[in-house]
Amino acid sequence: MIQTEAIAMIQCPEIETSGAKNWLDLGSGNGTFTRALASLLPSGSGIHAMDQNQSALNSIPDTLGTVAIIKHYGNFLFDPWPNKLDGLLMANALHFVKNKDSFLLRAFAALPPKGTFLLVEYDLTRVNQWVPYPLNFKTATKLFHDAGFSSIRKLNERPSVFNSAMMYSVIIGK
Repeated sequence: MIQTEAIAMIQCPEIETSGAKNWLDLGSGNGTFTRALASLLPSGSGIHAMDQNQSALNSIPDTLGTVAIIKHYGNFLFDPWPNKLDGLLMANALHFVKNKDSFLLRAFAALPPKGTFLLVEYDLTRVNQWVPYPLNFKTATKLFHDAGFSSIRKLNERPSVFNSAMMYSVIIGK
């Protein structure tokens, strides 16, 4: 996915607010969506990028415009997350989480009362070798509501280049 497509998937007024924000990109990979988020955040914001692939993390710059990027090598399922977060971003990573219920409770607890969760996922129900625990939009809506999140709004969707499924993005509010 090219940068403009990644930006289009997550662009929304909720993240383009005034005042610096602190985000965590879980499963950041080489930073496609880290970069997209950085292009949308207010000046002085920070993004923590977490991934198990050190080489991918090394390809992410330390700053993008006026946004600082702090890289964390680790497994987002088990390793500690930074504190004082305003938002969480997961792009094509939640489908690797088997126990989504407990994971989303952890995510809910990590966010402040007006915290935001940005999700990009494949709209699939069937398992494949790249998506071991699929999460279609309907199931995601139920899981996030069950975890205590109050609002879920689809932002965008686009065809996946890897299969015949669609990808979707949602903004989820606490």
